Amino acid sequence: MVFMEVKDHICDLMVDQFGNYLDQKFLAICNHEQMTQLLMNVISDEHRFMNICVNTHGSRSVQKLLEYLTTADQRRLDISVLKRITLPLTKDPNGHHVIQCCLKLFTFAEKREFVNSVWYIKILSPLEVHQMGNEGLDLPNSTQNHSLSTTSNSCDDYVSRKDSRLVGVPEVERNAVVEEVALVS
Repeated sequence: MVFMEVKDHICDLMVDQFGNYLDQKFLAICNHEQMTQLLMNVISDEHRFMNICVNTHGSRSVQKLLEYLTTADQRRLDISVLKRITLPLTKDPNGHHVIQCCLKLFTFAEKREFVNSVWYIKILSPLEVHQMGNEGLDLPNSTQNHSLSTTSNSCDDYVSRKDSRLVGVPEVERNAVVEEVALVS
């Protein structure tokens, strides 16, 4: 009975300062069918879903929603929308948390599907993508052995490491990748 009242207002609750707490608790008690219905409501409008993901409260609610997606079909539905909005989400701190949550929770194949939708992320190896989800952003790299959290300028380290992975890529494309990475940083 409560589900029928809440399901049509789930998106508003997710971004509300206080409603997001209700939403997060509500997600914990939903069964499989209810969770699928809520997911469909949330992702039905791609623009609205992106706005929820970049909202401070909405980001937390989406991360909790991702934790409660129990089936491959539910995750596939979510990925079908996420892969189209991954790039804008990576440029926003709250959206970035949603992407990190996906990398942490999804299977390797699921991660690859939406990570490959952003062309400049394709320069990461599958092992690096998998480890990003397990370890955060501390990426292994065979050409340079340092992480983003060094004492030197970590943004420069990140860009130079990405630039070193682009050996053999035409200069115009290499500059575009470095510029895109700098924008995300």
